[in-house]
Amino acid sequence: MNRIITASVLMALSSTGFAEGNPWLLTPGDVDINISYVNQDADSFYLADKETDIDIVQNTVWLGVKYGISDDLALDFKTGYAKNKFKGASDVSDRTDSTLGLTWRFNDEFISDNNYPSAALRFAIIAAGSYDVGTVNAIGDGASGFETSLLLGRAITDKFAVSGEIGYRNRDNSVPDELLLTVNTFYNVSNQFSVSAGYYYVDSDSNLDIAGPGFSPDKFPIVDEDSETVSLGASFQINDSMYIGLDIAKVIDGRNTSKNDITAINYGYTF
Repeated sequence: MNRIITASVLMALSSTGFAEGNPWLLTPGDVDINISYVNQDADSFYLADKETDIDIVQNTVWLGVKYGISDDLALDFKTGYAKNKFKGASDVSDRTDSTLGLTWRFNDEFISDNNYPSAALRFAIIAAGSYDVGTVNAIGDGASGFETSLLLGRAITDKFAVSGEIGYRNRDNSVPDELLLTVNTFYNVSNQFSVSAGYYYVDSDSNLDIAGPGFSPDKFPIVDEDSETVSLGASFQINDSMYIGLDIAKVIDGRNTSKNDITAINYGYTF
């Protein structure tokens, strides 16, 4: 069951912009390679907390690699390349931010004598991408730093599991710190097919709004950018090594951010 849950979680967390961890780690020595294509399409934008019309499309190809170091340690790496289309402006394309993380699990529900959920801590460094900033359609905030989080998960039955993550992100170039919250549920319809649902919350520690007092274009990376996103996903385990997945997500509330409709198609290979 551990392997089935791990595959489901890899599918659900493959969309861009969300926290990366989960407490169900790969088998020691295993490598998981995940390639995803993510489309983010917005026809409205939260200007402060008011919606306004906009036309932004961003397509990103992500490469994610995970490695099981030991029973309780795992490495993860993620990078990508994005192309952004914004009506009335030139297309933008460049390398995304990259992350390199280490997860340490300090409780494994499957082997521990206690009745606590699986629990882990993750720490990751963030390397800024090579894109330009200072526009509403910038690929990212153009800042390096770190993020850390607490990961919890519980297999309620042999088919149903829940997981959660609460994290903190800190970056340079005066980009505001962020609080990250993720809740996911997973249901294994069969040994090969799983479905999932998720909620993602990002809260930025800033009081600067786009077009508000003190704002100028060079301050786009330091505005108060908050978001709430919900998602639905499905994954299919082709065989012991390969899986595919589809995730659909929508930004349902936010501040100084695009109201994106998100679609992600994923392919993974574990060896």
